[in-house]
Amino acid sequence: MEGIRAKRELVHCSQIALSRDAKVSRTRLQLAEAGLLTLRPEEFDAVGRVLREAMERRVATLRAALLNSGAEANG
Repeated sequence: MEGIRAKRELVHCSQIALSRDAKVSRTRLQLAEAGLLTLRPEEFDAVGRVLREAMERRVATLRAALLNSGAEANG
């Protein structure tokens, strides 16, 4: 999976947290990020799911912050 590290960093997720939540060993995740290993399909899916959920939480947090800042400016 190309770009795991970039996507992980985009959502402010550590390797430890991603490996724990996706149930993929940190070593396998490190090797995949370095392009030295291809994750198994189930690992790939799990990593993608965890990153997608983290992105959804981040977007929701940013959306709420924007809405709150707009309410404060209009208040």
